[in-house]
Amino acid sequence: MTLVQQRAQRALGEAEAALAQAQRRDRDTEAERRLAALTQRVDALTASLTTLAGQLDEINGKLEALSRQPRAVAPPPATPSRPSGAAPAAPASPAPPPVGSRPTTNTLQPQDIYQAAYLDFSKGSYALAIAGFREFLRRFPDQALAGAAQYRRGALLARARVRQCGPDPAGERGARAGDAGVPEGAGQLPA
Repeated sequence: MTLVQQRAQRALGEAEAALAQAQRRDRDTEAERRLAALTQRVDALTASLTTLAGQLDEINGKLEALSRQPRAVAPPPATPSRPSGAAPAAPASPAPPPVGSRPTTNTLQPQDIYQAAYLDFSKGSYALAIAGFREFLRRFPDQALAGAAQYRRGALLARARVRQCGPDPAGERGARAGDAGVPEGAGQLPA
């Protein structure tokens, strides 16, 4: 091999090394740009979620304050005057409540809050469902539906994390995150 060939090979090797280094820098720069964009999106979503959580807490506070207020009671209806010798009329029995209605207690029942969160979940409103299940667990941690609420909330939070970070490296994408391993109808209230 001649001296010229050796110099040419050395120059070629140096050029290839410089090219590889430039390509690595380009990849690193692109990765940093994507990371910055994703970080910015996560920050915006976090701020939005914080705002929504604050609004939800404010609404819940107002709801609790309203539920503590006594309801206005209408004055009893005026009874017609009866003649002095007439016997008193038998008291009228109260009208039965409408069919399918619950007695009103001026507060939400545990199953109402769970059902609202479950409906949000089934409609695909996952952020609302997460907040609803969180509220259910905050108010009623010992209720029978607390386990189902905790499961659904965890599954939805995991789903949100997968969406932020990308698909599962194992490739398990078949089931919806909220339904994986849950029998049909589990955690639903009877009709």
